[in-house]
Amino acid sequence: MEVAAWCGRCGQHFNLVEALVPPHIGACPRCGAPFSASYTAVVVEAIRALVVAAQALDGAGHQLRDVAPRLHIDATPLVADLRATLDH
Repeated sequence: MEVAAWCGRCGQHFNLVEALVPPHIGACPRCGAPFSASYTAVVVEAIRALVVAAQALDGAGHQLRDVAPRLHIDATPLVADLRATLDH
């Protein structure tokens, strides 16, 4: 699952995993600006955790769809809660 992101400095969009690739680890892969100069290690670990969680959610969703076709997940509140957590 691709997690799209954008830089608050340059406004460019990118795949979040690009912020984990040298030479722009913890920084915008387009303009190079760090996302948090004082907390780069924390930012990198949080990005990794978010990417892993997104992959796990995607995998679990596919598995549920395959094995429990009568179970329907209401994604609206899930997306709203995630948006509230990530938007700032």
